[in-house]
Amino acid sequence: MSRRPIPRETLSLGENERKIIHIALQKDPPAAYALVSVGYPPLKQRLHIDTGLDLTWVLHNSSSGYDPSKSSSFSYRSCHGLPIIKSVTRSKIWGQCDYNKRLADNAAYIGTFGTETFTFGSHELGSLKNVLFGFGKTVGGPQAGTGSLEHQHL
Repeated sequence: MSRRPIPRETLSLGENERKIIHIALQKDPPAAYALVSVGYPPLKQRLHIDTGLDLTWVLHNSSSGYDPSKSSSFSYRSCHGLPIIKSVTRSKIWGQCDYNKRLADNAAYIGTFGTETFTFGSHELGSLKNVLFGFGKTVGGPQAGTGSLEHQHL
């Protein structure tokens, strides 16, 4: 069986579930975006692709439209099983794990880890459950917003 080549303008997600979903990227130079929905009920977002950041996150504020308390598929994530690194710390709230990522350009990403359902396309591409992501509380710096779910719902 020959493998079909993956188009260069796609992003592959889902290796943690041994299920890979290829999604088309939207070019908006100098950035690239992918359309995804987060949570249940699904809330459409634009995922800003940044290969320099290893964390997908969504900022919780009124402009993002995402509120984990309104998603039946959201769960807070404890630090158990996560890598022991400086940017990952136990939260003051039991059973939760915080992150504080600072990049070389002084951008800061501060928030709490959670798991959520991510849906790709109009459900035709599939969905992934229990995706580890950051639930952002503070974002700042010259490139703040990269590697994130865009701060607008579609």
